[in-house]
Order: sequence, then C-alpha cells, then structure tokens
Amino acid sequence: MKTIQKIIRFSFIGILLLAFSSSFVFAQVKPKGKEWKVPDADSKKKSAVKADDAAIKAGKEVWSAQCKSCHGAKGLGDGTKAEKIDISCGDFSKTEIQNLSDGALYWKITEGRKPMPSFAEKLSDTERWQVVAYVRTLKKGGAATTNSTTTTTPTKTDPTPPKKDTDNSTTIVKNTNSDNLNKTDTTKVTYTQYKQLQSEVDQLKKDMAEMKAKLDAEKNEKDKK
Repeated sequence: MKTIQKIIRFSFIGILLLAFSSSFVFAQVKPKGKEWKVPDADSKKKSAVKADDAAIKAGKEVWSAQCKSCHGAKGLGDGTKAEKIDISCGDFSKTEIQNLSDGALYWKITEGRKPMPSFAEKLSDTERWQVVAYVRTLKKGGAATTNSTTTTTPTKTDPTPPKKDTDNSTTIVKNTNSDNLNKTDTTKVTYTQYKQLQSEVDQLKKDMAEMKAKLDAEKNEKDKK
C-alpha cells in the first residue's frame, strides 16, 4: 500500500514538473557575438523588392524554412537550435537590429558568419530581400516598414546597464497566442535553477521506473503462489 502511495505521489509531482517545463519556452541569455561591421557600400544598398504584403508573406515562408530554427518564429532568438549555440541568436524585435539598414541586413544574410551560414547560394537575391522585408515586421508592435534607408545610428534605448549575472540566467517565456506578442508573460530564473529542475524531473522518472519494476516483481511473486 505504501509503495502505491509513493508512486501516486511521485507521479503527481512528476506531472506538475513536466507540465511546468513543457508550458514554457526556455531561451538562455547568452553573450553577443563579436562586432559585425557591414561595408558602407553594402549598407547603403536599397532593397530590390517593394516591401508589400506579397513580399512580406514570401519572406515569412523563407524565414520559417531557413531562419526559424535558430532565430525563432518571432525573431526572439529562441529557436529550437538556439540552445546549442554558444552565442545569442539575437532579438530582431529590438532597435539594435531594426536600426540596421535594409542593405546591412541583406549583406549579413548573404555573407553569413559562424555559426550562421551564408545564404548566397541557398536563397536567390529576391528571396533575401523578401526576408529583409519580413524582418521589419518583427519589430516591437509588429508593424511593417518599407523604408529601405533606415539609418544605422543607434538610438538611446535601454540606458540601464545589464546586471553582471545575466549570462548565467535563463529567460522563461510563457506560451501565449503567437499573434499577440504584447500579451507574452515573461519571468527569469537562474540557469542553475533551470538545470536543477531538469535533474529533478530525470530523478523522478528514474524513481518511478524503479517502483514500477518492484511492483511488477511483487505481482509476479503473488502469481506464482
């Protein structure tokens, strides 16, 4: 009877922890890569496509196929492969990226830089410009912009310097309606806490497996009698 009670107890705790871990998307806050300078001539290039609904839609399709796995569906740097990359995949909703000119974004997509591959051969010129058009819709608020001469001068945002321990933290983004980023509920825990949670879930699975094996053995003994 006590064994069954333990199984029920561990099962309940395990379900709660698994539900918690699966209800959130974990995006580890990682250091930025080295400065990535764009040649002036390339930065001044104008888009070869009109950033209309058709171009944005086409760009979104390319993004989903080629960029989403690292940069995430909304460009927050929380793609499924982002956890395995040592540096941040960037947050495309921030002014830091949105202030880049269309030419600069196009050049980076074309050239690539480890761990990001070059898309010069994978995507056509038109497709790369369409991705740029879609990237513009990822800024906070989600409004698209057709200005291809966006200045590269940084604006005075986020005046408060980041805390020293941000590289060791994990951002937890709660799943919400993907069409409305403004309603996303976020919180932060340390990376150590995140790993501890994973360890506890693994231990619960192990304990439950051992208890099940013990119950099966007891049942087999009774059947023999």
